Amino acid sequence: MQIKRQERSFKAVQSNNPYFLSKLIRCPQCGAGMVAGTSNGKTKKYRYYKCGNFHNKGASVCSSNSINADLAEAQVLEEIKRIVTDSNFIQQLVQKMNQERENAFEPLIAQKEYVESIIKENEKKINNAVEKLMDDPDLKPLVEGKIKEQQQEIVANQIELEKIEEELANINTKPIDLMALHHFIKNIDEILEKVSGEEKKELLRMIVEQIEITPSAEKRSHSRQKGREVASIKLYFDFTPEAVKKSQKVSS
Repeated sequence: MQIKRQERSFKAVQSNNPYFLSKLIRCPQCGAGMVAGTSNGKTKKYRYYKCGNFHNKGASVCSSNSINADLAEAQVLEEIKRIVTDSNFIQQLVQKMNQERENAFEPLIAQKEYVESIIKENEKKINNAVEKLMDDPDLKPLVEGKIKEQQQEIVANQIELEKIEEELANINTKPIDLMALHHFIKNIDEILEKVSGEEKKELLRMIVEQIEITPSAEKRSHSRQKGREVASIKLYFDFTPEAVKKSQKVSS
C-alpha cells in the first residue's frame, strides 16, 4: 500500500531524537538506505539523513541527497497519524491485508513445486548421462561434463528450495485485529515518546517498509530552497493482537 503525501506544511522540531528512520528512507538517486548525519551551525547542530552509499563509498558512487531529519520524522509521524481519521480506510486496509495473508501460501507453494520439478528433471538427466556412460565408455569426457553441470544446477536449486521453505515456515497467517491497529496508530506518538532509541526504531519498522523522498530540493523562492521532503511512505502492518501486546509492554 502506498500513501502519497499531501501538500501541506510541517513544522520541524529540533531535538536530540535518535535517527529512527535510518535505512527506511531511500536515496532518490540510487535507492540505498539513508543513514544519520550531522552538521554544526553557528548556534546549533543540525540532523539529517544522507545516502548510505555516499557515506560508505564516497561521491564516485552517489551523492549525499540529504534531507532534514527533524522535518522527515515529523512528516512520517503526521502521515501515520492522519490515516486514523479515516476509519473506512483502516477497515479496507485490514480486509486487504487479511486476504493477502490467507493467500500468502499459494505463490510460494507454486514456486516450490516448480523448483522441485527442475531438481527432478536434472536428476533424470544425470541418470540418463550415467546410463550412456555405462553403455559407451568412450563418451566419458563429454558425459562427465554434463553430469557436473547438472549437479551444480541441483545444488543451486536446492538452496533456492531451502529459502522458499523458510519463507513458508515464517508466513504469518494470523488475522490483523482492526481495533488493535486503530489503537496502536492513534497512540503512536505517545508510544514513541516513551521508548528508547532502539525500541523506537523497532516499532517504526513494524509500520514502515520504506520511505521515498523528493529527488531534489524544491525552490521556495528565487533566493531560497525549500529542501527535500517525504514524497511517499510504503507501509506494512504487523498488528496481530500478539504484536500489539508486545509493543504495549514496551511503552508501559
